[in-house]
Order: sequence, then C-alpha cells, then structure tokens
Amino acid sequence: MLNLIDKIIFFGYLFALGIAAFIVGRRQKNAADYYVGSRKISFLFISISILATQTSVNSILGIPSYVKKHSIAWLMYEMALPLSVIVGCWLLIPVFRNLNVTSIYSYIEVRFSAKAKLLMSGIFLISRSVATGCGTYAAAEVISIITEFSIPVSIIILGCSTITLDLIGGMAFLVKSDTLQMIVLIAGVVICGVHGVSMTPGGLSGTFKEFPKEKLHALDFGSGFGTSDGFHFWSMLFGCFILYISYYTCDQSQTQRMLSSKSTSDSRKSLFINGFVRFIMTAGYCFLGVIMYGVYVTNEKFKDLVDNSDMQDGIVPIFINNFIATGQRGIILAGMVAASLTSLDAALQAVSACTMTDFFGIQDETAKIEAEINDNDITQPLNAASDDKLNDHEIGESDESARKGKRNLLLSRLCTLTWGIIICCFALLFQHSAQTVVEGVNAVGSVFYGIVLSPFLLGILFQFVEATGVIWGITIGTILNCCIALLPMFVDFFSFLKMDWAWWNVTGFVFTSVVTLIVSSMCPQKKNIESYTIKNEKLMEPSSKWNIAYGTLFLYFCFILFILFRLTAI
Repeated sequence: MLNLIDKIIFFGYLFALGIAAFIVGRRQKNAADYYVGSRKISFLFISISILATQTSVNSILGIPSYVKKHSIAWLMYEMALPLSVIVGCWLLIPVFRNLNVTSIYSYIEVRFSAKAKLLMSGIFLISRSVATGCGTYAAAEVISIITEFSIPVSIIILGCSTITLDLIGGMAFLVKSDTLQMIVLIAGVVICGVHGVSMTPGGLSGTFKEFPKEKLHALDFGSGFGTSDGFHFWSMLFGCFILYISYYTCDQSQTQRMLSSKSTSDSRKSLFINGFVRFIMTAGYCFLGVIMYGVYVTNEKFKDLVDNSDMQDGIVPIFINNFIATGQRGIILAGMVAASLTSLDAALQAVSACTMTDFFGIQDETAKIEAEINDNDITQPLNAASDDKLNDHEIGESDESARKGKRNLLLSRLCTLTWGIIICCFALLFQHSAQTVVEGVNAVGSVFYGIVLSPFLLGILFQFVEATGVIWGITIGTILNCCIALLPMFVDFFSFLKMDWAWWNVTGFVFTSVVTLIVSSMCPQKKNIESYTIKNEKLMEPSSKWNIAYGTLFLYFCFILFILFRLTAI
C-alpha cells in the first residue's frame, strides 16, 4: 500500500504525462498528424519507443515469474531476433516506408485486392485486441496492488487513463514519452535488483548459490512436439524467427512507429537497434527473476506473500510493495504503470488506424492531391500522407480540405475510444487464465503471426501470387492453425497435435503459403504488379552499406548462441 509520498509521486507522474499529451496533441490537424506524427519523428525516439513497448510491464511481470517457476530458458525466445531483423530490414520495411502508407495492409490492397486487405486487417484487429487485453490485465494487477481495488475496477481505471492519453496525444506523444518510460523502467529494475541482492544472505554470490543449476540451463534440444509445457530449442529457433519477422514488420502496432520516421534508412536503423538491444534487456529481466528466486527461498515473509497471492505474475509487484523504500516504491510503480499506458496506447493507435484506413477509407486530403500530381509514381503516399509539401507551399490547403482533416481527426479519436472499450472487455476475460501474462500474449499472437506474414513475403518475392490464392490461403491457414492450437486443449483424441506455441508460427506460415501458391498457380494474374515486388529497385531501395549491418547481426546471433550454450554447460 502506498503512503502519501508514494501517492504524490505516482499520481503526479501520471498528471505530468497528461499535460505533455495535451501540449503535443493540440498541434494535430488531421489523421496523418494523429497516426504517424507527420512522418517527422527521429529514428532514435522510434527505436526506444519500440523497445519500451517490448520491455514494458508485461516483461517485468511475466519473465521473472517464468524464471521462478521454470528456468532462464526464456532467453531462447530472443536468439532468432537478429536473423528476423535482417529479413525485415531487407525485404519489408523499405516497401512500406517507400509507399508512405499509414496502414501496412494497404500494400495488400495495391498488390492483391481490397478483399484481401480487409481479410488481413480483420485478422490483425482480432488478434491484436485480444493480446492487448491480456497486457491490460497485466498492468491492472499492478494497479490492484497500489490501490487495493479489485482487478475489474483496476482494469477500468487503466482503460480510462489509456484512452485519455491516446485521444489527446497521438503517435508523436507516444513515441517521445516512451523514452522517459524506458529510463524509469530501467531504474526500477536496478532498484529491485539491488534490494533483492541485499536481502539475500551472501549477496550476489548467495543469489547464484540459491538458484538451482538446472534452472540455469538455457537450452533444451527437444523438438517441442507432443508437449506444450515448455521452451525447446528448435521450436524457439524456427518459430520465433517467423514470429519476429511478422511482429516487427507486419504488425501495425510496431510498424506504424517505423512509418513515422523521416526516411527508409531511419526506419531500418530503428529496427536494427532493437535487434541488438532487446536480448540485453531480456537478459536483465531474467537476472531479476534469478534475484527474486533468491529472496523467495531465503525470506519467509516474501515466500508466504507470493504463495498466498492469487496473481499469476505477482512476484515483482509483491516485492516492490512490501520491501522497497518509500519514494522509490512510488517511482517504480509509476514507471511500470506509465509504461503500460504507452504500450497499450500504441496498440490502440494501431487498431484504430487500421479500422479507419482499411475499413472506412479515411485518408488525408493532401494525399489525394499528391497522388493526382505524381500520377503513377508508386513511391508517393497511398493514404494518410505527411504534410511536407503542404508546409513547403507546394500544395495549397483549401478550407474544405481543412474541414475534412478535422473531421477525420475526430472520427479517428472516436474509433480509438471504441476500441479502448473493446480491449478492456478482453482484459476482464483474461483474468481467469492460468498462464503467465507474457506467455499468454505470445501464445495468442503465435496463432496468427505466420498467417499474417505469408501474404507479404509471397507478394514481394513472387509475381505469380494473386488475390484469390491469398484469400484462400489466409482462410484455410487460419482454420487449420486454430484447430491445431485449440483442439488438443479440449479434445483428448487430438492430444497428438500438442506442440510448443512457438511452432504455431511455423504451421500458420506453411499452411497459408502452400495453399496460396497452389491456388495462385491455377489462376491467371489479372493486373500488372511488378512495381510492388522485389524486382522494383526503387521500391526496395537496396544499399550496399546495409550488407555490413546484416553481417553484424548474423555474428550477434552466433554470439547469443554461444552465451546460451555456456549457461547450459554450467
């Protein structure tokens, strides 16, 4: 329970965020300002923002809990990331950034058809809203500890705060505020770690002594088939390779931030930085789990509090609330909750942008004028373009376009409000789950990530792939993958289909790709699409300097494998 000083720090911090959101948000004139910050955001802010989203309260709650229950095998989840970043920077990011889209699913429309776009966008809206509901529940656990409110009441409080910041601030605020959240989160992890080590007999050496050696085994070379109760090397390598390509480059919640950068090169840089830093951050969270385990087995009070708690991911919040000093406690909890707000804001922005762009056709009037001027130049905006030419007085903004811009901005915010309510409902449902939060988020996403990735990769790599094949591939791939994921849970006869959830990324990608290729091979291509494939160098924007970066990422992948092998050999 917070005392007066903690409450002042906590609520003062949230109030300051609200003021900052208002200052940034009042400059918005249209949907482009709201969704992509007029494409003028620095790649450093974008890279930190993406990293903050990935290492938010979900991680600080879920990963230490996983380490306490199982082992540090969660590190395997990160080993394929450098390889995925190579594919994303080379093939996907340049396509989306050079087309200046607001919704990445607009590429599916110009490459295939409007029906394929709606199908893809619909899958994203469902999967992302469910996963975000899971994340909202995680943050509500922290609110519950702070205020002693019930989980449902805490979800409502968090939902109202999130929606308010998103409605006011927009993407420009979210990206910049995440830098502050990242600093506070790192400070919180350090404070928790230092206090935990000081409470463990023998300090740091005592912490490692208390941690069982079998829990240090970071690698398990099982196949991951026939079981669903752990992490295995091959499922993590192949499954997470697909997952990360899809998540970072085909998931609107992440790609929308990279689309807010000034250039394709800046978008690549923001993803490249994440390819390096994320493993380090995850290792830090695993180390925090090791420290928490040391306190858990040596401190009876802490052990009783954790064992008697009904929260699946309560080990870190319980430690903060009962063993961290006044003032520091308020800072840490404020940072955790504020990080949750900005992470949830990003998801809200993404589902709102897809809904307005893909389903309601809202786009900036400036984009329409630019399209007319540039005619068939495919590198010009498809929707929600930046106002660069407007600012340079190359395009005059009429009163009518200004009114439409304001109307679209209002409709976009109303859409955000609606999705905020829906996500809160999903959060209320997730409280009955037995999984840790971080497992839950990734398990839900893994059903769809491979399915979503397939049309983008096939559309860029193969000219003969066409709309009918994509629609059939997505439909059948979704049905089959949902069957593989759900049937073993409810019908004993299908227990032979049990596998690590990471494999669902691979099965979804394979099912969708095979059906798409077979059907496409039997259907004639109905339009000229070479401009939207790998053959268009202007769209792909190849650069020899990035070959060195790709080589560096591969060496980093090898280094991660070496670290995991060394830990397993202890």
